[in-house]
Amino acid sequence: MNCKKCGQKLDPHYTFCPNCGRSMTIAGKNKYSFENDETTYIQKINETKHPTPDFIKGPAKLRTIDNEPDKIKEKVKAYEETASGTEEEYYEEEKVKKGRGAKALIFGLLIAVILAGAGIFAAYFAYQRSMGSSSDEYISSISQLHQEVKEANDKVAAAIKADTETLLITDILKETPAARNALNTIAKSYDKISAPSVYAQSHASLGDAIRINKQVYDQLEAILKNPASADVQESMDQLSEYIDECMNNYATVETEDLSFTLPNEILSLSSRLQPWVAQKQAQYAQVSALIASFTEYFDSMAMLFSTYDTAAADFNQILISIRNNQEPWDALFEKIDASEGIINTVKENYIKQTVPTELKSINARFSPILDEMLDYYSKLRYAAVTEMNFNSVKPGDERDIDAGGTDMETNIYDEMGIPDPNGYQGPATRGSEPSQAVTQVRNEEDINRLYNDANMVYQSASQNYQQFALDLKAEKDKFLDPEYVLTLKSVKK
Repeated sequence: MNCKKCGQKLDPHYTFCPNCGRSMTIAGKNKYSFENDETTYIQKINETKHPTPDFIKGPAKLRTIDNEPDKIKEKVKAYEETASGTEEEYYEEEKVKKGRGAKALIFGLLIAVILAGAGIFAAYFAYQRSMGSSSDEYISSISQLHQEVKEANDKVAAAIKADTETLLITDILKETPAARNALNTIAKSYDKISAPSVYAQSHASLGDAIRINKQVYDQLEAILKNPASADVQESMDQLSEYIDECMNNYATVETEDLSFTLPNEILSLSSRLQPWVAQKQAQYAQVSALIASFTEYFDSMAMLFSTYDTAAADFNQILISIRNNQEPWDALFEKIDASEGIINTVKENYIKQTVPTELKSINARFSPILDEMLDYYSKLRYAAVTEMNFNSVKPGDERDIDAGGTDMETNIYDEMGIPDPNGYQGPATRGSEPSQAVTQVRNEEDINRLYNDANMVYQSASQNYQQFALDLKAEKDKFLDPEYVLTLKSVKK
């Protein structure tokens, strides 16, 4: 709008013209008459400091008075009747109205805040009561776990015995599986416990600590069972890390007066294990050398056994064939000679082999077995020659036969290099007196006794050999076990 006095263009909110100082306030009723100039009247109202009537605001400003003359006229007249007084009075009245509304709003907000606070307090009080009950139950459950964890760790600590210089490995190995099983059970109980939110972080740390506590014993057992392994130092470092990590997690568990921890014996375990592991490493170096020598001996004996087993022992079938005139006696003697040669070869190699000091005692048992087998072949040959010669003499034969039935002209015993049966002292039967011994071969019964004598020697050799093979296998299992070899006197402690 423009100043009516000087024509200066003014903003609608100006009270005085900044150019000439004329007051822009409208006193009394609005001097602009709707009847005089409807369009101008609306424009003038918009130019005054009075607020624009609601019916003129917004889209109404874009309409002319001719669009809805009757409706606008009524509203303008109603506005004229109320638009009296100065601008200051008008705004003062508006300020009072707004103040009342603000007070009412503030009062309403205050009431709402009080009610909300009361609700929050009631909810908090109820929450605290429930939390108190839940916390008590949680602490009770954790107290039980605390006692179980302590018992499991204390048993291992008692086996370690911090007051002794020597670690009792057997005792520790006995307790670690039990502790590990106990911690498995504790972990299952832990999973069933629901922690209040205030203990959530502490509860999570406790779960991690229990899990790592079990890993401590897993690692410890692996080291104790195999201290000579190539990666034992790596296992030792891992054990130290597990112990530290377990303690860090236990330290963050906050449950009033409960204090989760590992016993001092376990905390110092890594440093105490180090010299023991070093000692075991040195011992196992000796053990490895001994086991190598033991292995060489047992392999050598296995080869001797394999050769020994190729020697014939059962000659019954070939004797039957000879007696039925299906095979000659030479077939039997050749088989005896071959088997005897095998046993002699075994004996030569047996004498030449290197025997560890620790195995000389059991090794000596093989020599008598070989001698028995050689004796068996000798007696078997003697019985066969006697039978062959005895059967060659028939009644009415004009050849010179001695009292034992021996052909004096062609003495087969001399040809085969064995004693004449006339001088043979046959084996005494069980329960018989020496006077009843067979002194000469007169019939088939005497020949059968010669075969029985040979078979008795073979049975003895066979039984001794089988027992020796079983005992040697047991010794092999024992002497190839590093833990047993560690106990030998030849290993430096």
